[in-house]
Amino acid sequence: MENKKGLGIILALFSGYIIGILTAPKSGKEMREDIKGVIGKSKEKISDVVDKTVDKTKDLAEKGKNLVEEIGEKVK
Repeated sequence: MENKKGLGIILALFSGYIIGILTAPKSGKEMREDIKGVIGKSKEKISDVVDKTVDKTKDLAEKGKNLVEEIGEKVK
């Protein structure tokens, strides 16, 4: 759930930044460069969130597997 909030915050910030860029009085070239920079930073942040989510999912899967094995041994 934390990752969903983090991703939501990142997307909200990204959207706000893009809207700000599009409404700012800049040349087209400057605007495109700004957008490219934001997209690059956003990709990194999203990649970090995905990596953390994958790691947590693997940890939870391993804990679940161990728990099932424990229960199975107790049942025997």
